[in-house]
Amino acid sequence: FIANYGLVPGENEKEWIDWRNPIKYVSKIRKDLPILILQGGKDIRVTPYQGYNMLKALRTNGNKVDYYEFPNGNHCLGNIKQRDAHIIDWLES
Repeated sequence: FIANYGLVPGENEKEWIDWRNPIKYVSKIRKDLPILILQGGKDIRVTPYQGYNMLKALRTNGNKVDYYEFPNGNHCLGNIKQRDAHIIDWLES
């Protein structure tokens, strides 16, 4: 992150993280674009609290969003066997 993305430890961490906060850009997402959020309950990179905040922001913005939380899921949900089937079902619906 330091070499490729402009993070300067001790100088710009707060601004660097704030600039990448996806909630700041919700208003730019088309309202006719269906959105699927899959959240791992044990995700330590994007916590369930952050997932709920994004869900709320999207719904407040008028976006159609489906949200599913896997209580034992990690960040990429690689430990959830039905992850891919869930995505495929959503895409086909």
